[in-house]
Amino acid sequence: MTSNQDAVLAPGPHGIPQLIINKALRIQGFSHCGFRGPSGVTRLGRLAGWAQDGQLKAITKVWEGLDAAPAALVAMFAGENVGQAVVRVGPRPSLRV
Repeated sequence: MTSNQDAVLAPGPHGIPQLIINKALRIQGFSHCGFRGPSGVTRLGRLAGWAQDGQLKAITKVWEGLDAAPAALVAMFAGENVGQAVVRVGPRPSLRV
């Protein structure tokens, strides 16, 4: 098998490692399992408490309609988005309990 065939058949994103090197990017993952304190209480529980108390809030940018999806994608790749980016394509769900 030649290298061209390897490139075609290989799964996953292509050119990303080289892009990371050329742009000097940093990739970092997050796993709640690595955040256990010495007492055995997870910091995830503390985060959940902060969210319930309103001390921790998610930042969400909502784009309305499917027509806005391309602009939302461009804005996301341009670095204009902080937090979650959501494209709402249907009516807002009712908040019935």
